[in-house]
Amino acid sequence: MQERELYRSANLTQSLTDVFTTIGETAYKSETPICFFIDEIQYMKAKEQRNRFPNGGTITKGYPFFIQQICQIVYQNTDEKKIKSLHVEHNIDEFFQMLDIGFFKVRYERCADSDKKFIFAMIRCGELPCINRLEEYQMWCREYQ
Repeated sequence: MQERELYRSANLTQSLTDVFTTIGETAYKSETPICFFIDEIQYMKAKEQRNRFPNGGTITKGYPFFIQQICQIVYQNTDEKKIKSLHVEHNIDEFFQMLDIGFFKVRYERCADSDKKFIFAMIRCGELPCINRLEEYQMWCREYQ
């Protein structure tokens, strides 16, 4: 297929399919692994995810930013061509550190004081659902007002 034909179609789905197929074929021929990160995948229905990504069932469960973050860390810290589960396991601590100093810190700093109280009450609860310990939560909040 000519390069120009890949982006001239009026059918976006077909155009994207052709683009991904061409990229995949090129990667296969050159023995170069590739990975596509698809944002907002959490809005797809589970059946649609399984149909479109039959080998990625476990990857599609979770917050896409977290998936992207762990993939970036593993990629940066791995010199081998093929990434294995052991590579992921060896980078989990760095992944959690990055979330703590970045993602979670920024969100915590944006919280109102009442939200921060709620977060600490959830931590103090120690188990879910915390609604079973509503009276304890309310008392704890009064202590820290």
